[in-house]
Amino acid sequence: MLEQAVRLRAIVELATVDDGGAVNLWQADQRSTALREVDRASRRAVGAATLWVEGTRA
Repeated sequence: MLEQAVRLRAIVELATVDDGGAVNLWQADQRSTALREVDRASRRAVGAATLWVEGTRA
């Protein structure tokens, strides 16, 4: 899970470099909102995986 979440964060980072071909402001905003949600979920997954790995070492 950690590897996939880190990879997803890298993809989101690359995707936010430009507007992704949005034709208007509404499309750009929708894309930006979706990418923020994906980034938020992947950050939570990184945190959860990190806590799980740390918990298994104890």
